[in-house]
Amino acid sequence: MATQTVTMDSFRETIADNDIVLLDFWAEWCGPCRSFAPVFEKASDEHSDVVFGKIDTEDQRELAGGFGITSIPTLAAFREGIMVFSQPGALPAPALEQVITAVKGLDMDDVRRQIAEQQAAGDAGVFGGHTDFGDRRRYWDFRSVGRGNVDFEEIIRALNRIAYQGPLSVEWEDSGMDREHGAAEACAYLKEVDFEPSAVTFDAAFAD
Repeated sequence: MATQTVTMDSFRETIADNDIVLLDFWAEWCGPCRSFAPVFEKASDEHSDVVFGKIDTEDQRELAGGFGITSIPTLAAFREGIMVFSQPGALPAPALEQVITAVKGLDMDDVRRQIAEQQAAGDAGVFGGHTDFGDRRRYWDFRSVGRGNVDFEEIIRALNRIAYQGPLSVEWEDSGMDREHGAAEACAYLKEVDFEPSAVTFDAAFAD
């Protein structure tokens, strides 16, 4: 099934009339969006039971604003009319496949029960609903690079092990920090933690 354009006029009907809907929030000028587009398109051909919709955030500003989109691409997934997943960033094909598999495997009775419990407690739940980044009811929030729990050194070592030679791209978000300060700090941190792999094995370095 090919992807389809979703607008403010067609959004509600698209969500209501289909069991599973994946939405790609994108824009023409966005490089990561262009990288993710063929991955999203290929997945749509492989999953005929899922509707794959694309929302142009430049053309559909009201719709994007309603979702609180601050970074693109953002992928959102709906099951039985309920948003069960939302995440910014250009997912690689295996990660997108994992999302689709997880959404298909959801126990929606349990999901509805959890939502009812969270609403009764005044919480937004782990999916965040339409709350803003930084809202304490989300149970999670982004942190600037180097200030959270991600082990970036181990990531660099893993990339070196597979001889990765491409760029390092980090999508920055931290609701509690000034963007310009955070971006500069994150770049400096990555430059510090990035290092070249060894060209020889440890023992071979002493062979001479």
